[in-house]
Amino acid sequence: MISLHAVNRFKIARRFPIGQDISFSEVAAKCAIDENSMYRILRHAITNHIFTEPRSNFIAHTAISRALAEVPSLHEFVTVSCEEMWAPTTKVVDAMVKWPASVEPNQTAFNLASGTQGTFFQELGRSAERVENFSHAMAMFKVMPGFEPSLITDATLWQSVTGIVVDVGGADGAVAFELAKKFPSMKIIVQDLPNVIENAQHSRITDFPQVTFSSQDFFSEQSVPGADVYILRMILHDWSDKFCNRILQNLIPALKNGAKIMINDFCIPEPGATSMYQERLAR
Repeated sequence: MISLHAVNRFKIARRFPIGQDISFSEVAAKCAIDENSMYRILRHAITNHIFTEPRSNFIAHTAISRALAEVPSLHEFVTVSCEEMWAPTTKVVDAMVKWPASVEPNQTAFNLASGTQGTFFQELGRSAERVENFSHAMAMFKVMPGFEPSLITDATLWQSVTGIVVDVGGADGAVAFELAKKFPSMKIIVQDLPNVIENAQHSRITDFPQVTFSSQDFFSEQSVPGADVYILRMILHDWSDKFCNRILQNLIPALKNGAKIMINDFCIPEPGATSMYQERLAR
């Protein structure tokens, strides 16, 4: 993580063109970093296949560094991983000691690492730049195998849906637009916190007027009653059971007879049911 963090923070992958090489000293100058420190960082990065050294003291791109330079969502994903997620991982055990068995979202490793009292999402919401970075980072889940929003439209339940669909916590509307492509008569409402909705509307696709955006906190009672389907995609895994229950309970007053709640989220496999690599990612 150290060399990845440095490569990302100093935007080293974007400092020279694909297909060319650059000297360690020139990279250091472009980044305004001490040459010896840059030398150590780059040599460590190379052991992780970030850059290669085609000739002594020069680096060139590998597939990984090229992706960091050319794939915006990957760059933002790495930014969030390094700047938001990494430091709290060093405080997980401390949080277990300080708050034994706590299920509260503001008694976490993040709070210890950041010295704040609010939840991760509350603190994130204080900065438009952090919200935008996080939103773009989550776009990685649109392109990772098995996470494509288009897979959701294959679910059999849509064949009987003719009215309104509400995407609770739907962020930039990726799922909504996929549904709109396949089911043009469907009306879809994307709900999220005000700052997320504002950011999404700046970059929204205008080809689908049946997709609208609305501010909604899923810890408040659902404001759109009578929809056919309420989607919770990649929401519940962020919360303890106590708060998952609240999210679901806030939907109840809005549910009509026959309404459905679609939960699209991680499922933890039974031990040994998949490869150790896949199980490690899930856990």
